[in-house]
Amino acid sequence: MVIHNFVIAITKMRTIRYALVLGLLFVFISGCTVLDTPPPYYYYQFIGIGIADSSGNDLVAPLGDEQWIPVNERSTKWHGTINPERYDLIIVSDNTVCKEQKMEERERLKGPYFWMEENSEDYAGYLLMNVYMNVSDKESFKLDNHLTYRFTCPEIFGDDAEHIIETYWYAKERTGHSTFLECTKAVFEGKELAIEKMDDRHVYFVNIVLDK
Repeated sequence: MVIHNFVIAITKMRTIRYALVLGLLFVFISGCTVLDTPPPYYYYQFIGIGIADSSGNDLVAPLGDEQWIPVNERSTKWHGTINPERYDLIIVSDNTVCKEQKMEERERLKGPYFWMEENSEDYAGYLLMNVYMNVSDKESFKLDNHLTYRFTCPEIFGDDAEHIIETYWYAKERTGHSTFLECTKAVFEGKELAIEKMDDRHVYFVNIVLDK
């Protein structure tokens, strides 16, 4: 009986020891897997677009009248996403690792979208804001590239036509895991636009004046 109990005890000890070894081996393998997986690299192309008529009237501001999804309700200046039923947006990149981005199902974050911000005193009116973000491996994303914004908004343009904004972007080098590209050129329907950098937020501002 004593021998039998001793054998049982030895068997239990071996089972516990094997379980501990297997557990440690699993943790080690899992840790190696995590360490071997390359972290993502983020690339940002951040723009603000102001649109006015020939008399200087802000054509973006009316899009905020329903305050669809406010970003910060405590702010004295309203800013938030715009009801996607009121416009359509497609963004096309010439970067081979990027896909054409479309608004799908008319829901926030289902595709590219604009939010709007009331400008500081340095910039009159409201801006349509968009950040085109890509997650890629480090080397495949071109640092010299071109984005096309295909924008439809009857409330701004007075028609159902698609209006084209071409933007050109560049970064001298990749900076860690987050690289902000510089907007070097912007063209609206054949007319080159002046570009300004907004403070230190890596946001580039262009102002479109419509002939109406």
